[in-house]
Amino acid sequence: MKKIYITAVLLFIGLAILFFKYIGRVAPINTSTIKKYTCPKKNKDIIAKIKIFCQTDSNCKTRVTDTTGTLSTGHTYYLDIEIHKGGRDIKYSIACEENRDATISESNLRLILAYDKINNTGGYNKGAAGIDELSHYFDNYFIVPFGRYYHLTRKI
Repeated sequence: MKKIYITAVLLFIGLAILFFKYIGRVAPINTSTIKKYTCPKKNKDIIAKIKIFCQTDSNCKTRVTDTTGTLSTGHTYYLDIEIHKGGRDIKYSIACEENRDATISESNLRLILAYDKINNTGGYNKGAAGIDELSHYFDNYFIVPFGRYYHLTRKI
């Protein structure tokens, strides 16, 4: 009976270790900002404009994936943007948060994920393989055209 108990405990510990190792690999723990942009609009205005912008381009899809924060601290909205263009299938994640320090209504967009699904490159980290090319692609195919209409500027 004691052997079964010890075996069960060891099995549980082993499974817990495997689970946390897997989560540590795929979850964006301590997510770094790959690039940062500002826009003279409120969060909800930017999100609505991103949705409209992507609806006009059949190669671009977007959806809100999460919201964090409170009324007192402000909300951060997380969006996935997928671009299917030129044989590429790239997923980007951005965090949209209002800049509470600004004197005018301004929001920050942070690029937190750039991932090429076909070549399996990129990720949540600035140092990930292929991240420079993917962030440049994001600038050219999303930020520049979107910024023409909505006055987006790059900060970092």
